[in-house]
Amino acid sequence: MDTSRTAPPPNDLAGVEAASAECRDKNFLFSDTRSGGRDVWIVRGFQISKLTLYQVLTVALGVLAVLFLILLIAVSAGGGGGGAPSSSAAPSTGALTSTECEKPSCIQQAAQMVGYMNYSANPCEDFYEYACGQFSIKHPRGIHISYGVSNMLEDYNRGRLEELLEQPQFHDDDSATSKARTFYTSCINAYDQNENTVSQMVELINSMGGMELFGTWSEEGWDFLRTFQNTREVHRVRLFFVVIWFQKLDRIIIRLPRLGLSQRSAYLSDDPMYNSTMDNYRRTMRSVLSLLERDSMVLDSNVKRNCSKSCIDDIVDDIIDVETQISKLSPSILDILPGPRNKVNLTDLSGLTDRIDWQELMDALFGKGAITNSVSVHIPSREYMQGINSLINDTPKSKMHHYMMWALIRQYLPALGPKYSILGQELEHSIDGRETKPREQICYDLLRTYMGRAVRALFISGHIGDQKVSAVRSLVEDAREVLNESFGWMTAGARAKSQEVLRNLTVLYGHTPWIAETDRLNDYYRELSLDSKDFFKNLQAAYLYQSIEYKTKGTTPDDESDAENGYVIKSEPSDVKVTFSPLLQAMNIPYGALQEPWYHHERPSYTNSAGLGSIIYSVLAQPFLLHHRTFRTPNWWDTETNNKYQNYKTCIHERFNKYQTHIPRGFQMNQGTRKVMFMRPLVHLDPSPSMDYLQAQHFALQLAYKLHKRLEAKSSSSPVLLPGMKHTTTDQSFFLAYAQSRCQNNQQYLEVLLNAAFHKFPHPKLINNLVFNNPNFREAYKCSSVPPIHASQECNLE
Repeated sequence: MDTSRTAPPPNDLAGVEAASAECRDKNFLFSDTRSGGRDVWIVRGFQISKLTLYQVLTVALGVLAVLFLILLIAVSAGGGGGGAPSSSAAPSTGALTSTECEKPSCIQQAAQMVGYMNYSANPCEDFYEYACGQFSIKHPRGIHISYGVSNMLEDYNRGRLEELLEQPQFHDDDSATSKARTFYTSCINAYDQNENTVSQMVELINSMGGMELFGTWSEEGWDFLRTFQNTREVHRVRLFFVVIWFQKLDRIIIRLPRLGLSQRSAYLSDDPMYNSTMDNYRRTMRSVLSLLERDSMVLDSNVKRNCSKSCIDDIVDDIIDVETQISKLSPSILDILPGPRNKVNLTDLSGLTDRIDWQELMDALFGKGAITNSVSVHIPSREYMQGINSLINDTPKSKMHHYMMWALIRQYLPALGPKYSILGQELEHSIDGRETKPREQICYDLLRTYMGRAVRALFISGHIGDQKVSAVRSLVEDAREVLNESFGWMTAGARAKSQEVLRNLTVLYGHTPWIAETDRLNDYYRELSLDSKDFFKNLQAAYLYQSIEYKTKGTTPDDESDAENGYVIKSEPSDVKVTFSPLLQAMNIPYGALQEPWYHHERPSYTNSAGLGSIIYSVLAQPFLLHHRTFRTPNWWDTETNNKYQNYKTCIHERFNKYQTHIPRGFQMNQGTRKVMFMRPLVHLDPSPSMDYLQAQHFALQLAYKLHKRLEAKSSSSPVLLPGMKHTTTDQSFFLAYAQSRCQNNQQYLEVLLNAAFHKFPHPKLINNLVFNNPNFREAYKCSSVPPIHASQECNLE
């Protein structure tokens, strides 16, 4: 703290003497105007930095807030919210001596848990209402909108990330996170300040052969392959096909391109609905080209054009015609499925499409020599590749160039000005009916696509914290051990294979691990230079940098995650969904999931086991219970093991095949291709569509409890409880944390909708069934009996 003593000049002393005696006796604060507005305050003759004083006051207010929170928790726990649980649910009196966790994370978690609970509910009659009864009140949504803890965390992550990106800064061209902020803010400012960068767009098009719209097109000297590679390599435009390299698998996948309209029928059908879609597409395309024509001032400069007044219509017709031809060539879904006929090498591919130099294209996209003839190439179909070759050969150069330049223009619409950005949104709506996005979302989507690692690093350092990942690795390893021990019900052969697959399981955390290393991350983005005032230039630089990134970064892996070339670690920073990839035999736990109520490294282990632990097990149920196969390892179960599993599956079906939900009034919904009208007051909830989900949740709870007991046994200290809670045992807190990790708004309409359309059994009935039929829960809460509606036999794999 800057506390250098100063003697006020005579003029200032005179002013102070004129003040009242009362003010003289107080810590009177006033701005120091003597030093030209220096950022200090004077406190009894001391100079104190305003920033320092603000920080001290903030800490003091934070301490008061924590004390108030503790008092609030104590009052809430004591008051109960309307009534106390029945005596049958009284906490165990034989609990071990325990202590309360006083860390801020524990206080925050306890406050959140109390906020979701409904103490007036009896946990032995409706545990879900007891645990989550206030969640819908705290997070109200419409009756047809499902909103749960995962949605809440994603919203919070997105809001926090937006705050981090909008923080004011001085641009630092040596800092990756500073570049991320610069890209985002320049995108926002370009819209807010109504910038028009059409002149830069025209200059870019002219550098690639010009365009008849501007009177700069010349067929002489135009080369298809050069223009194709330039648009594809430098500007990330995907024409005729999309090339994806799965480096770890040594495989190239060639996919169909994204055309102006997503549905083939819009190009080929005379249906009035599709005709309307095509009309909207044409109209929006004309609007974009008309704006470009106007803003380029080509009409005012008397430039000679071969197309005169029909120029725009001629260009639109050319673009639609090429897209229609590509749509006609597109194979059916059955033809696209992987098969020996659709698997070739580069030599075979060159024979199918000799108009394209495939080795040169691969060198341009992924680096010279990175792709060799030995790579396995999967194509949509041989007929499609031959058809594209013929289309390139037979189409007039000007028409082909219009198609390619239109795709280039679409890439830069967000950077040309507000009107162009809005028209770009209208195009997206005409393609697949997407709702228009706010500018912030447009800018963020571009940023995470082209500077994903920098965004993740900013999110980690500014929101999640590096220490959480190092801590969660320990939890994951314990979870792996518990899962390994659970294979005892299998035959020896199936058990050995399951353990082998588990040993080879890769666990990722939403990014390459080294992005938390600031110097290394800065070096990674060193070649990307941005301008805080020119978003068009920044977008152009981002496209070019991704081309460099694919060629130089993706082919020199420093660790296993880099070798996947970003395939598994494509989740955006705000994601919280834990996923499993059968293709790469990898589980991804995104950073965004490492927070309350699922996980915190400073919280008691039972809350982490109940939250993130149970979520991990519900995901790992896919390869180790439901499907018992991965891309590399086919079905490894034998008949005896499979028969035991089928008995377990039948038991789960019987447990949940007895529930109904009350519908106060009828409503209609789409169920597949049928429209279903629900008019009955009571609707049976069929568990069949949700069987995978139900088994995974049952499996997860069983293993999460074992993980909780394993971690408790490993701990040498006495149990630590959350402060201000009524719960006096770790088992009680475990089951409460488990239920609260799955809280969601509870609407009767949604119960039918989730079950019929999304194969998700309603959480209130699911959670209650799982816990009430668990003997550990009944012992923890001293429940003497199970409510009849939930009473079921226990399902085991033994």
